[in-house]
Amino acid sequence: MKYILLIFLFVSISFLGISQNWVPLFTGSSLMVDADALKYNKDVMRLPKEQVIKSSDWNGYLRNLVLKFPPATSDSILDGIIRFH
Repeated sequence: MKYILLIFLFVSISFLGISQNWVPLFTGSSLMVDADALKYNKDVMRLPKEQVIKSSDWNGYLRNLVLKFPPATSDSILDGIIRFH
């Protein structure tokens, strides 16, 4: 029981320092990216539901592909790509 309590306390304390600042991935998007996590790890963009996009993929080709469509459609396209990537 002591070990469970210690693990719980450790996990609780470690999460206190982690904040999440969700911002839209692009203007008009309902997909959100954690801007605070991006400050600490610029290689990966964290989305809700534990989804991630490599920043190099987003800046390399995904942004150009997604922004060719209206925001409602582009969100669905990007969500599908992330799910099966």
